[in-house]
Amino acid sequence: MTIHKILSEALPFIEKSAPVLASAFGAPGIVAGYILPIIAKAFDKDLKDTHGIVNSMLTNPNANDILQSLDKEHGPVIKNLLDTNKNHSDFEINVKIKWPAFSE
Repeated sequence: MTIHKILSEALPFIEKSAPVLASAFGAPGIVAGYILPIIAKAFDKDLKDTHGIVNSMLTNPNANDILQSLDKEHGPVIKNLLDTNKNHSDFEINVKIKWPAFSE
């Protein structure tokens, strides 16, 4: 299942609340590697729980404010990424993950 399909139920809401984030939905690399992780974190959801993320966006009474805040904070970076490369299907985002130390 594609990221766009998973988030399609929430996309109309995202378009109203965070138009810059929504404008990147034609670039799956940006959505999967950048937008989805920041949305998951903002809604305190595990990145693998895409249905939970969508549900939170649709049911959280503060969702509009949260998405507007993300749009304001991350919008300039997203706009720059989209403006830099017009072939949005070719985007690749590298994400560094800091794993917690293993306890022995």
